[in-house]
Order: sequence, then C-alpha cells, then structure tokens
Amino acid sequence: MNLVSPMNLKKLRTFLNKKQAQKEYIQNEIQSLEISIKKQKVLLLQEQRALEFIKEIAIQTQGQLEFQLGDMVSTGLNTVFDQAYEFLVKFELRRDKTECDLFFKKQEELVDPLLFSGKKIPEYIVT
Repeated sequence: MNLVSPMNLKKLRTFLNKKQAQKEYIQNEIQSLEISIKKQKVLLLQEQRALEFIKEIAIQTQGQLEFQLGDMVSTGLNTVFDQAYEFLVKFELRRDKTECDLFFKKQEELVDPLLFSGKKIPEYIVT
C-alpha cells in the first residue's frame, strides 16, 4: 500500500502553498502593525509635549489673570468702601482640572466672598 501517491503529493503541495501564503500574509500584517505602532507612539509623544506646552501657557496666563483681576476688583472695592479689603484670585489644579478660588483678604485673613458676613461687598460685586 503506497500512501504517497501523486494525488496525495499534489494535495499536500497545495496545502503547503496555502499555509506558506498565509504565513507570509501574517508576517506582512505583523510588520505593518509594528510600523503603525511606532508611528502612533511618536504621535502620542508629540501630543503629550503639545499638551504640556499648552498647560504651561495656561498657567502663565492664569498667573497674569490672578494679578490683573485681583488688582482691578481690589481697586474698585477700595474706591467704593472705606475698609481695606484685597480681592484675591487663585487658580488651582484639582483632580486634573483648573479651578478658580476667590477670596477677600484683610489683615492676612482670607475670607470666602460667599460667606462674607457684611453682605455689602458680595452684593456690590454681583451688581
């Protein structure tokens, strides 16, 4: 009994050729995906750098706003009221988001404007 007949050899060669073609296809796909991954890593790094740059600019801008807003409101408050209150604006990074805190300052004591007992200054700011 001969197991290796010409028909069996032809089927085996066809099967082997299909498997070799599949192997080449998979190797090409792997190579293509590796190149894509490298490009995505470079893109991710560039985006992270851009985000850090934007964050730095935002921090600088917020620092300028802290001073300018605080100065303008303090000047207005001291023009209208006799009490020497200073208005402070403070930008803080919390939970990966920027939040703005507002305070009145008198003799080194910070007071939340919404909890201010006199109610005249917050009412003035709102109007």
